[in-house]
Amino acid sequence: MNSSSLTAHPICIFVGTWTLVFLLYGLGLSGQLIFDVEDFLYLYALIVCGFLFAYFCTHQLLVLASRSGSSPPPRPQASTLDPSDAWARAVMLQRARGLLELWAIATVLEVIVSGGVPIVWLFTGNPKTYQDFGIPSVHGLLISMLLACAMLSFYLYLDTGRRRYLATPACALLWFVISVTRAFFIGLLLQMLFLYLVKRRLTTGQVTKIAIGFLLVVVAFGALGDFRQGSADLIRSLAKPTSRYPDWLPSGFLWVYIYLATPLNNLFNTIQLSPSIDGISLAATTSQLLPSFIRHVIFPASFATQGTLVDTSLNVSTSFAPPYLDMGLLGIVLYAALFGIAGGVFWFFRRDHYYALGYSFIAQALALSIFFSFLLNLPFLFQLVWFRYLLRPAAAPSSTAISRAA
Repeated sequence: MNSSSLTAHPICIFVGTWTLVFLLYGLGLSGQLIFDVEDFLYLYALIVCGFLFAYFCTHQLLVLASRSGSSPPPRPQASTLDPSDAWARAVMLQRARGLLELWAIATVLEVIVSGGVPIVWLFTGNPKTYQDFGIPSVHGLLISMLLACAMLSFYLYLDTGRRRYLATPACALLWFVISVTRAFFIGLLLQMLFLYLVKRRLTTGQVTKIAIGFLLVVVAFGALGDFRQGSADLIRSLAKPTSRYPDWLPSGFLWVYIYLATPLNNLFNTIQLSPSIDGISLAATTSQLLPSFIRHVIFPASFATQGTLVDTSLNVSTSFAPPYLDMGLLGIVLYAALFGIAGGVFWFFRRDHYYALGYSFIAQALALSIFFSFLLNLPFLFQLVWFRYLLRPAAAPSSTAISRAA
């Protein structure tokens, strides 16, 4: 794991993301952005400093513990199964196969209960949406199961170079398209990217290819949005580009810009309209940790809010809106610190197979923190449980198991 790319480092991901978003907001390319970014620079300082302080404290504590011998960095072979061993791969795949079979059976049941799949509803004009699909609470568990199996298979691909291990991630991405769950589609792609960066250093050629690929995705994203709406008029009416916006850019850049900048806009709006918080709570921050059938009983619907929106069509307010609603600016600092602690722990132990897989989840949560609180989102978070199950040590192999693995 010493060959990890620096671009996968938690500081690069988190601080880089938030610095980029504040800079983009400061460009003022959209009339939707109703605040002066200079008035909220203290918020940038709270988020970044809270993260960095927690990260460096965590890292230093782990370094001191490892030097004292009380908590050495774990050996992959000692704490988990080793993917480079044929027998261990066979054990992992057998466990993953069992989970996938369970997922397939339960998903067929979900399709029957729901009366179809979201992508068909989308193209047939059915009033149902992706939110109407699945069995409550069971659906989230199945998503986490599929994510974990896809990530394990991708990990085996990186370790062995065998392309057959790409089948499960490909099928998972296809299913997320069929079920129209964009967040999990993007989340899985990012987790695969960050796992790759943990295992590999990027070459100049790869960086160039990624940059070109990103530009193509931006253009395609805009073209797809224009196609679905019939023209580029919708995004222009929604984003309200100012005179600063270069009109010669493809509409995809405007789509991406407004999606990146408006979560910050909504967070600013929430703070502006609610400058003080009465009391301290954890309800809004932690409500997503509970299965839906329990969450709806314990917490009112208001606890799932993402803050006070400037425009209801743009309905995310970053991962820091719930902590702010719970504890004010203290909540923002503490939640940034939680990101720093999680990033510090999983990055430090990334030589361990479990922590390498787990870090892919942590890294995508850091990158997507500008949109939503994926760090405490139960379907994503529960991957850590499945990773532990899939990689847990097993008894010594028998001769039959070895021959089958070979």
